[in-house]
Amino acid sequence: MSHIGKLICLNGPNASAEYDLFEEVNTIGRTPEATIVLDDQFASRNHAEIRHIDNAYQVHDLKSKNGVLLNGRRLAPGSTAWLEDGCEVQFASTRFRFRDPSATMTAPSLMAVGEPSLRVDTTTRQVYVDGRVLDPPLSVKQFDLLWFLYQNRGRVVSKDEIA
Repeated sequence: MSHIGKLICLNGPNASAEYDLFEEVNTIGRTPEATIVLDDQFASRNHAEIRHIDNAYQVHDLKSKNGVLLNGRRLAPGSTAWLEDGCEVQFASTRFRFRDPSATMTAPSLMAVGEPSLRVDTTTRQVYVDGRVLDPPLSVKQFDLLWFLYQNRGRVVSKDEIA
């Protein structure tokens, strides 16, 4: 059985698109030569790589300007981390779910109840909670604060960073 991982886009103009990771080294970025081309103004031309090594996958940040987040935690520039089935990997503002076909699945009855999903659309400046647009919309300052916190989720930010 072939072992080909997959990225499923969770947001942005390519939401729901699926990308098979056929290559030994899959490149991700804005450059047209990338294996996965990001339509994301915050992405670097050569943003990251996903490497297929011994039936496993790892993500490598190519010292991108806006970074790579794995399950909400930012990778250090130039660092590498292993991907696990179901993890979320984010390149700049574009989020993906990683699927590993060789992973053992968890029965639906054993899955934890998830937190409400949050989607922030920087183009329209709209916020979606569980698929519904937030009404009334946020003010400019509220949106900017939410976007900053959203990009830094999983880490503590100081009052000075917010100001």
